[in-house]
Amino acid sequence: MKPVSRSAKRYVLYLDESGDVGSGTHEGMHIVAVIIAAPEILRRIILAARKKFPRAFASPRGYKAEGADIRVTASLLRELARSDCEIVVVRVTAHAVRSYADVNALYIDAVAFAVASAWKLHPNIKPVLHRRYYQESLTRKITNRLLDEARRQGIALSADAIEQRAGGAQEYGLQIADAVAWSYTQARRGRLRTARLFELIRARVVAVIDYTGKQK
Repeated sequence: MKPVSRSAKRYVLYLDESGDVGSGTHEGMHIVAVIIAAPEILRRIILAARKKFPRAFASPRGYKAEGADIRVTASLLRELARSDCEIVVVRVTAHAVRSYADVNALYIDAVAFAVASAWKLHPNIKPVLHRRYYQESLTRKITNRLLDEARRQGIALSADAIEQRAGGAQEYGLQIADAVAWSYTQARRGRLRTARLFELIRARVVAVIDYTGKQK
């Protein structure tokens, strides 16, 4: 993993996942964190792609890599590779899946692990997560787990600084994170037409870490 940054620069982390946390397949689920100091860059990337590929962005929910024309995803990844972003990939292992009776608890812990790994690189990170759950009790559990992890690392963080967003056409960072997460899963699956997409962004990956289960 890249050495920790002691810079006072502020960063934003956009987190999304791809794959299935409950699957028995070797690729499982992957959580991707796209870290960037200037999130307006991601806005420009999405708006430029929207002009070039308007049909891919016609839905109110915005762009989703799954089912999209791979030329759109390739364009997004190429532009992202030119930015100064950093990417952390967390792979949820089969051992982790077996160690949890509750899939929701596994997901919450894996997300906390991913954000904690990013904080070790840049303590000044504001997390923006794709909202997986709409039950208030589950979204609160994610927030509380992140607050616990922040305290463990000596990071000053309030609950208001943790955002869980539903996604949509105006969520530029989450759309980018979706493209990266989906492309990584395709690379793991080795599918001929899509497996090479992740190579477009691989140079921006600073860490690939396995989440193996509950941390002692």
